Amino acid sequence: MNPTQQPLDRLIKSAGRSRQEQETLMSFRTEARVLAHWRTLQSQPHWLELVPLLRRGLACACAAGVLLAALTYTQIKSSPPDAWTMASTVANATYTP
Repeated sequence: MNPTQQPLDRLIKSAGRSRQEQETLMSFRTEARVLAHWRTLQSQPHWLELVPLLRRGLACACAAGVLLAALTYTQIKSSPPDAWTMASTVANATYTP
């Protein structure tokens, strides 16, 4: 027998030897309330629960887009022109008909 199965077998044997408790029944009123609540949850369409989730996702995506656009704009304004940009500008100005 595997040494890893020994604790599992001991646990199962001790659970089988334990005293079983009496099952307590719910009152009729509590059972009726639970069943009524469960039936009302089943009658509602479940696809409507996705609408608030999609709204939150759209709001987060818009906020992330605005934040990234602002970061990109600040980096464009603050970065000095590099050699390739300057060479491209000179080439375009020189070779345009």
